[in-house]
Amino acid sequence: MLSNKDCMIEKIVIFDFDGTLLQTFYGDDNSYIKALSHFLPLDLNYKYWQDCYHLTDSAVLDHIYRKIENRSPYDWEVEKIKEKFLEIMFQKSQIHPHFFEEIPGASLLLQALLQKENAKVGVATGGWKSLAEFKLKHLNVPLNQLYIKGSDHHFSKFDFTQNLIEEIKTKEKVMENVSITYIGDSLYDFEMAEKAGFNFIGIDFKRAGTFEKLKLKHVLNDFTDLDFIHNLI
Repeated sequence: MLSNKDCMIEKIVIFDFDGTLLQTFYGDDNSYIKALSHFLPLDLNYKYWQDCYHLTDSAVLDHIYRKIENRSPYDWEVEKIKEKFLEIMFQKSQIHPHFFEEIPGASLLLQALLQKENAKVGVATGGWKSLAEFKLKHLNVPLNQLYIKGSDHHFSKFDFTQNLIEEIKTKEKVMENVSITYIGDSLYDFEMAEKAGFNFIGIDFKRAGTFEKLKLKHVLNDFTDLDFIHNLI
């Protein structure tokens, strides 16, 4: 028999992170390569991930190591690189705080969703979880109320997003017919959501026309119209 709590959670809303909640579009790339350059002989101006299908921190790291070292990175190397990446991003936050500006309305939307008893909110980022938690502090939302999943243990966004959904369902005792909406800014996000069967809302803050060819019904520039977004979700 279902308890009141079992019946309470009707919606799960999952956000991509960079370019969806924060205006961090390209700046992470240089910091990522700079962190790796402490461990590998890399050209800081070359994009080593151009032929990597899964554009997540873990997948790209494995891709680069296989290219240069002909092997996957060891666990201790991964942890050291994560630490260095976080250190570089912290330094960047001190020098260029504007780099971590939110997509307009993101904080207010997260705060509103977290107050809803019938909804749970998650962040599924292609970055590592420690970096996501660091950057989420700039959104002024309580981390302990968010479900956060990075690419620490999965190369594919589909895999770690599915893992996140299962974690939420298990911990919250969610019914199977719960509505799931994914919000992201890239075609990779859309492909993942379509494969998983999620509702999808595209964010095109840069007005790049990312989703134009797909002719999606719901593509937003930002989150300033909260009432409209709530109706979509």
